[in-house]
Amino acid sequence: MALGKIFRRSDSLKEPPADRSSAAPKERTAVQQLQVVRRALWNVAWWSWWPQLALTVVSASILIFANTISEYLTLTQAILNGTALAGVAVFFSILSLIWTYGYTRLSLDLRRTAPSKAVVSIKHWLRSGVWINLIGLLLSMVSAEQIVGVLFSKILRMSQLVFGGGPGGVVRFSAPTGGLTLQPLDILVVQANTNTSVAHLVGLLTSLWLATRNERLQQKVALEQAMGTADRPAEPEEEFEPDGPRSPLPEFPDDESLEDVGDDKGGKK
Repeated sequence: MALGKIFRRSDSLKEPPADRSSAAPKERTAVQQLQVVRRALWNVAWWSWWPQLALTVVSASILIFANTISEYLTLTQAILNGTALAGVAVFFSILSLIWTYGYTRLSLDLRRTAPSKAVVSIKHWLRSGVWINLIGLLLSMVSAEQIVGVLFSKILRMSQLVFGGGPGGVVRFSAPTGGLTLQPLDILVVQANTNTSVAHLVGLLTSLWLATRNERLQQKVALEQAMGTADRPAEPEEEFEPDGPRSPLPEFPDDESLEDVGDDKGGKK
């Protein structure tokens, strides 16, 4: 009996269970989610811009070199063998480079924009970027079909088979000269077109991934508009230092640094 009372008293002296709801992390507001989207626009755009730049420069250099040293290439032949479409695909890749760089400028422009308006602006930019990369990818795929067809026809025309002279037959090969010969440069053109396709694929995946982040922001805005708390000021977040080595890409500028730059420009004026 005495031991039972002691155990009951010890149980009654135990601390009450902690309230887990108070320790649960708070959900982000629409303004805080906009800050997350802005950082994603900045970081992902830079990570996507550099591979696109390298692939586009290599593709453009190969096509320019191939068209310069080719003696039998005319405008009509360039249209028929896929080289012209490959050049147009490179042009769209350059346009995608400019548009991807515009994502970083958009990230800075949205620092004083309401989330409801920012969703519309981001969606417009991402939709245009998707269309640019889709058109460029389509052109590069059609160009690849033309280039492969031309290479296959060259291989067929390079070998002329003549049978005769006995039951076993005699095989003779004669390789024509001129534009019908298969050259190593033709393989480089295939490589250039492949690089262009990969560049458009990188830009397309970037825009689609950013669209998923913007979709979350749109859901937050719709929820706050239904609750009547849309576009309220964000609560300050705690600063933290990321682990590991620093990224070689430009860091996302803080709003305070941007305001200081604006004040300096205003003072100089």
